[in-house]
Amino acid sequence: MQRRNRDYTPVANARVPGLGGAARFRALLRDVLLPQLGAELRLDPARRSLFGHSHGGQTVRYVAAVAP
Repeated sequence: MQRRNRDYTPVANARVPGLGGAARFRALLRDVLLPQLGAELRLDPARRSLFGHSHGGQTVRYVAAVAP
C-alpha cells in the first residue's frame, strides 16, 4: 500500500512521508513499459488510453495534465 501511495500521488507532502512519486511512475510507464510492450505488440498511439480508479484515477489526471 505504501508503494502505491507513493506512485499514485503527484506531490510530496512534508506531513505525510512517502508521497510524491507520480512523476517517476509516469516515466516508468512512458519510458520502460510502453517501449517493452511496443516491441511485443502492435500499438497504435492514436488509440492509446490510460484509466484508473481512486488513486489510479488521480494519477491519470496528473498524467493528462503534464503530458506533452
